[in-house]
Amino acid sequence: MAVRYFESAVRAVEFRLPGNLVPRARRVSLVAAFNGWDPGANEMYRGPDGDWTAVVQLPPGVYAYLFLVDATWWNDPCDDGRVPSGWGNEYSLKVVR
Repeated sequence: MAVRYFESAVRAVEFRLPGNLVPRARRVSLVAAFNGWDPGANEMYRGPDGDWTAVVQLPPGVYAYLFLVDATWWNDPCDDGRVPSGWGNEYSLKVVR
């Protein structure tokens, strides 16, 4: 009997906020429905290029999220679209295929 291996539907998805947009940022978090909107769940890290990144394991789907930069909400300038949040602003969307 042959063993068949299937690629997992879950994949590593990178979220990135360009550092030049927030040059004085001290703390950046990825806040989304998939992490319970918890700012401590996915803290982002500043790379050598100055950009802030976080990598999250997600299955295919469409995800609403925001960045929290030193207690200020930011949309992703490179998002896949936006949707009203119901709070007077918009959520960024990430499409994972």
